[in-house]
Amino acid sequence: MNKHVFQLAAMAAAASLVACGGGGSGGGGGMGGLPLLAAIPLSAPAPAPAPAAAPMPAPAPAAPSYFESSRKDCSITFYGDSVFDGFNAISHLDEFPADTLRRMRPKYRVVSRTVSADSFQRRMPLFANQTVDTRFVSFELGLVDAINGYPLDQNARGIVQRGIALNATVVLTGIGRTEEHVPRADDYDARLQVIAKEERALFADIRAIQIHDGDTVDRVHPTQALSNLLIGKLVATLDSAAPECKP
Repeated sequence: MNKHVFQLAAMAAAASLVACGGGGSGGGGGMGGLPLLAAIPLSAPAPAPAPAAAPMPAPAPAAPSYFESSRKDCSITFYGDSVFDGFNAISHLDEFPADTLRRMRPKYRVVSRTVSADSFQRRMPLFANQTVDTRFVSFELGLVDAINGYPLDQNARGIVQRGIALNATVVLTGIGRTEEHVPRADDYDARLQVIAKEERALFADIRAIQIHDGDTVDRVHPTQALSNLLIGKLVATLDSAAPECKP
């Protein structure tokens, strides 16, 4: 072999060994030896785990749709017409509605201010100058207003607003059903539901109680059995707002 060809072949072989990491342990510059292998990672490092997500805070409880009195005792001031007063065209009930409420919920202090023939029209100017010291104040009114066509909205709203200003949770009961047809009773009851919602009062829907022949004494005023059902509807509404006052 030609001497120059041999030298070129030897140089090529040496270069090949250097590129493959072969040869001696000599360091120096260039690309040869183990330092080249150490500089090139064999695989990418595993990514660091993502930090654990912080727990979501518990949602805040929804605000009640009605005004809550700051009083937390079991007490109610009880307004109403003859239906909740317990009187009718013939006599009166064996158990007055306020006493029925006391029997059903004995924890309650009941202040009864029912008056036969009462109405929102009559009660509003009187209530504007009255006070209550109870957690709840309820109004079973509207039948007389419907019979006479008295204006409803301003009087009913004013009563609710006054009750809230006195730090009482207000309950409107609506208008109970009668065997005798009462003009405007359905419309007035529907308006009272709207007023209760808009003015942040509770609504005890006594008109939801269906009646049959013989459920009233004189086609308007309830028998004792029906009166008990009406008070039971009020009691259920109170229980929803004050379960701690149940027996």
